[in-house]
Amino acid sequence: MSIIDYNKLISLHLSGEISREDEQALQQWLAAAPENRAVFAKLEKIWRAYQPREPDDIPDRELVWSRLEHSLQLQPAAQPPALLHADHPVTRKSWFSDNYFRAGLLAAAAAALFFVYTTLQSPATWQTHATGYAQTETLELPDHSLVRLNAGSEIRFAREFADSVRLVALQGEAFFEVVPGTRPFVVKTPHAEIRVLGTSFDVYARGEKTEVIVTEGLVQLSAATAVDRGRVLLHANEKSSVRAHHAPAPAEVVNADYLIGWLHNRFVFHKTPLAEAVAEIERRHAVHIRLVDEALGNLTMSGAFEDRSTDSTLQAFCLALNLNVAREGDTYLILRRD
Repeated sequence: MSIIDYNKLISLHLSGEISREDEQALQQWLAAAPENRAVFAKLEKIWRAYQPREPDDIPDRELVWSRLEHSLQLQPAAQPPALLHADHPVTRKSWFSDNYFRAGLLAAAAAALFFVYTTLQSPATWQTHATGYAQTETLELPDHSLVRLNAGSEIRFAREFADSVRLVALQGEAFFEVVPGTRPFVVKTPHAEIRVLGTSFDVYARGEKTEVIVTEGLVQLSAATAVDRGRVLLHANEKSSVRAHHAPAPAEVVNADYLIGWLHNRFVFHKTPLAEAVAEIERRHAVHIRLVDEALGNLTMSGAFEDRSTDSTLQAFCLALNLNVAREGDTYLILRRD
């Protein structure tokens, strides 16, 4: 089991609902390494800090996650300056329900700690590769699998894979061509786990969403920060996605080669909010784009656009949505037509 898998045992232990067999497995894991005990201590502190409260005393969601980030001592993820986020209201019933909420919070903490844990485990044995804006990179992993990183992405993996599993951690987007083997190949993102033996697939992991599109072979997708992790099996030309604290969506039949447009120098969107599309242009072109009216970020767009110059790409975007684009110094402005 990985650190994310042990999150369930830790949650059961802290809630007093763990079985004798699971408690024994957890204690063996804790005794195996000081790094494991350090992770447990962090998660226990978070669990104890968020006792159930009366409804009128429940803090807002942003405050809770701010405290979580502080307790983990993690730096906020860098974002493009013009990246906009749509607000998704969350009811108290679904968000705050005593142990269920704390279990979800713990799962999120465990997922966030995964990147820290891989470094703590043995710093000399882990490699990190990151791409900046307007950069891509192709890497060969220790088993000779190939990974192509999209702009603004980061991957971590062991210099030599373990005997039992080929494990990598990803934030951003990457296309994997996995060499077949008897050991499972596992990709961890902040909110999902992707497990295969030998296949080709794309992983998009940004914000609270992880999306997987399979071009060849068979992929298993499960959630990492949901109480019910769920499992979805994806075949070639199928996709699914996981959002924070939710199980994976059902498999959907797609044209995989078409949707993974960045490999072919295209932008491809399907009911994508303009704010998300703009953020993708910023990453791939290393530019600053501002939506003059933030409400424009909720407009959705579908279609394929050739990735040419920034001016040409934005003109095509705006033409599709009946908008205008202008320049103000080094910033591109997207605004409504008069």
